[in-house]
Formats: sequence, C-alpha cells, structure tokens
Amino acid sequence: MADANLHWGQDGSTLPATARGEPAAGCLRDRPAGGDRMSLMAFKDLFSFLFQRSTSEERVAEYVIREHDRGRTLHDILEDRYVVNRLPSQEQRDRLLDRPEVIQAIGGDRAAAAKTPDPA
Repeated sequence: MADANLHWGQDGSTLPATARGEPAAGCLRDRPAGGDRMSLMAFKDLFSFLFQRSTSEERVAEYVIREHDRGRTLHDILEDRYVVNRLPSQEQRDRLLDRPEVIQAIGGDRAAAAKTPDPA
C-alpha cells in the first residue's frame, strides 16, 4: 500500500516537499510572494519621475535664493552663466520661478515679472 504523503517524480523517485511546491520547514508562510512585491515596486517606479525634481534644478534654486539674499537683482541672477548653463531653456528657468521656496524668497510679483518676456 502506497503512502498518501509520498509524491513521485517522473523518474520514479520521491520528491522532497520543496519540489512539490510546499514551503520548506521553517519558511515564513504569510509573506507575500516575491512577484507581488516586484510588481508593486515597478508600478511605483513607473510614475515616480512625475513627482521628482532634478537635483540640478534644486541647486540652481538654492543659488538664486542665496544670490538674491546677497542683494543681486533677479534679472542679473537669471542671466548668470551658472543658471543659464544648468537650465538652458527659458521654460526650465520659468519652472524654477514656480518653485514655492523661490517665490517665498523673492516674492510672487517679482517671480511673475521675471517670467514675462520683455517687449523688445
């Protein structure tokens, strides 16, 4: 009479519990499967770029605030080579002026005035 707990492999040998898909002794059983965690992490990473700001932009924002506190005009700071080299497009510099810490430091009206192009 065959034992009901034995499982046979294709070659006629008995299979260990782990090969039968059963957890090994001492294995944590309530932990989620690795695939579930990986898919959750992949989903989080998929849209994370939307909420991140570049470190270059953060450094330029700190520079703008620091230079403004030293007494330089916003126009001079935005035309500085440091700012222009790191934020080459006008769109990037306008986005810099939308940052809350920059608006708080230089004032909302000055930031808005700096974003509008000069009628030349």
